[in-house]
Formats: sequence, C-alpha cells, structure tokens
Amino acid sequence: MVEDLEKVAKLDDRFLAMRTYIHACEPPCMPLIAAYLDMIYVIDFGMPTFDDSGFVNFGKMVRLSKQVRELIQFKQDQYTTLEDDPAIKSYLANLDVVLNEDHYYKLSLQHEPRTETG
Repeated sequence: MVEDLEKVAKLDDRFLAMRTYIHACEPPCMPLIAAYLDMIYVIDFGMPTFDDSGFVNFGKMVRLSKQVRELIQFKQDQYTTLEDDPAIKSYLANLDVVLNEDHYYKLSLQHEPRTETG
C-alpha cells in the first residue's frame, strides 16, 4: 500500500501521477491542492497573457479555466457516503497543530538542508 502511495505522490512531471490518479477516481475525492496550484502557477507565469498583436492569449485562459473548473467540481461533489469514524475524529480533535511559520521553516531545513551551489 505504501509503495502505491509513493508512486502516486511523486513530484516529478508536475504531479502527473497524482493528477492522472485523481482523474480516474470516483467522486467524492479530495485532490492535493498543491498539484492544482502548481499547474495554475506554471500556466499563469509561463505563458504570456497577451500575444504579439496585443490580443488576449486565449489558449492560456482556456488552460487556466480548465484547472479552476476541476477544482470547483471537487468542491461541488457531495460527501454524503462518508461515514463517521470515531478514531479519526478523536485523532483530529486532539491533534497538536503548530501554526508557526518559523517552526515549519526550521523543520524543513532539518529534512532538506540547504546546499551551496555554484
């Protein structure tokens, strides 16, 4: 099971495996928002908004709208088939969440130390 999750959660090719898996899922499904934000970022900053003639780049707008539509679709799906799980509720209720940006930055440096480049 862990191996399957690792295959789906690979970060290469802009979350291609994750996006492929999500498109094949039966709703309800909760997508990894980072995958969509990554694609929106790449489209928005990687493509010009206007073409050489000064017209709006329609291809860019179509790609952006497709990503937004997919996210909206996930939000509109009903999650009525999910059953309450007391163990999960208890875990989430007792989760000690630290909302401190500095704390998470230090943790990220522990897991992925900066290296000198150049």
